[in-house]
Amino acid sequence: MSRHRIHICLLLMALAVTNVAHGSDIGEVVMPKADAFLPLPPDSASVGFALDFYKWIWGKKQRETYIGEQASLDSGCDIERLCQIYGGILDIDINPSNTPAIFSLMNSSAQAGIFSCRIDNPRYMRNRPFVMMNEQPWGENDINASLSDSTSFPSAHAAMVWSTALALSQMAPQLQDTILSRAMKCASSGVITGSEWQSDVEAGLMCASAAMARNHAASQFASLMEQARNEYLQLSGLSESDLNALYPSIENILGTPPSIDDIFFVDDLEKYWYFLSLQNSERGDLAKADCSMDDNYIIDMFDACSPVVTISEQETPQIISFVKVLKFMLSKQATALKTSTFRKRPYIQFKEDIPYGGEAWHLYTESSYPSRHAFIGWGLALALVEVMPDCQDALLKRGYEYGDSRLYLGMCYASDVKASRVMAACNLNKLHNETFYKVLLENAKKEYQQRRYDVNGDGLISSIDVTALYNYLLNGDDSAIVNGDLDGDGVISSVDVTIVYNILLGE
Repeated sequence: MSRHRIHICLLLMALAVTNVAHGSDIGEVVMPKADAFLPLPPDSASVGFALDFYKWIWGKKQRETYIGEQASLDSGCDIERLCQIYGGILDIDINPSNTPAIFSLMNSSAQAGIFSCRIDNPRYMRNRPFVMMNEQPWGENDINASLSDSTSFPSAHAAMVWSTALALSQMAPQLQDTILSRAMKCASSGVITGSEWQSDVEAGLMCASAAMARNHAASQFASLMEQARNEYLQLSGLSESDLNALYPSIENILGTPPSIDDIFFVDDLEKYWYFLSLQNSERGDLAKADCSMDDNYIIDMFDACSPVVTISEQETPQIISFVKVLKFMLSKQATALKTSTFRKRPYIQFKEDIPYGGEAWHLYTESSYPSRHAFIGWGLALALVEVMPDCQDALLKRGYEYGDSRLYLGMCYASDVKASRVMAACNLNKLHNETFYKVLLENAKKEYQQRRYDVNGDGLISSIDVTALYNYLLNGDDSAIVNGDLDGDGVISSVDVTIVYNILLGE
């Protein structure tokens, strides 16, 4: 590389400004906007609030049981409590001095979960159960003063617990079901203590999944994960082969879906009729198009989320390969999960007319739980956030929509779709330990970065591209540059310049 290029890169790094967001052991990371993909919480006057209300009643009944005692301890959960919970499962004493790498991994993941729940839109502001019901928070670690004036949606507590569990289940996959099932109980403790609604918890889980995808996009996270795993192996006396595991079990983590005589089935029933009423709307038309799981349809769907780079066989062959292989893997995993619990599809259960795209014979003998469409849509969206972090909000929104489309056609229940999104995130964790997946992912990341910084469109990062970036930083001239914001923080910063500098050096 010429001295001219090196000089420009060094100047850029000196001139660049940084937009600080979520700072942790993996550097500055801007989390996806939760309100970019999450729907509004149920209004208290709506039928959709019924499940939250029934869950609140259920939670109060648990308070004098062992489940209630555990929920009380888990309330107001902080990093120290998480170290106790997960340390007990891993059989190691987790603390900053004894396990610095594992603690850093947990701390970074927990922070990511918390930051992923920040919403500025006042429409998402929601009173907590104990506030609405004029009670006091029941958990021994809940602090009334800090909770009563804050929104419960989405649950930052659930997001923190779940994001940390996702990281640890990737570090120790042989214990993934135990870690994730315990995390699910801990995340739901607020429902029992009266500090959170059920839908708050579910939204928190989605935010945590998005947060971990964004963390994976940072190269430092892979290094931190490796350090934590090596530390765990050393302390536990295990070998790499001892970490081998099957994919996560939906029965162990989520259990079975509600049956038609279950009180919690009311949410599925209400949403079934509500979404069917919108089938002939513009959104219903999109749902009909979303019946397709064709590779080209999926690729075009996510290509529309990238305003800068065209995702196609010609422009991004590595990303195309990544999407096709991952889509196949996600479909296979979803099919395997369907074999554990059979559930009739809604339109079959209620003897309704065959919905659009419902003619296939196998739909009558295949379980609706979990939804394959939602599994693929959310799983691909999370994976592509790692590849294209600057497009994270659009990717997550479209992946979330793709799963919801099954509701408009009566093909799946809401709980089928919710379960799919949770399990898709769990299964992606498992894939991060597969060599073939890591190779495909890294190739896709490098290709996207290359295309992102190819300002003059010649297929190479050249002095012309870097000069354009330099002019932008120096005087705001953006006539030659599309967008150099590689780390997705909203500005072209030293992090972005370091990336292009490393590319120029061939690293």
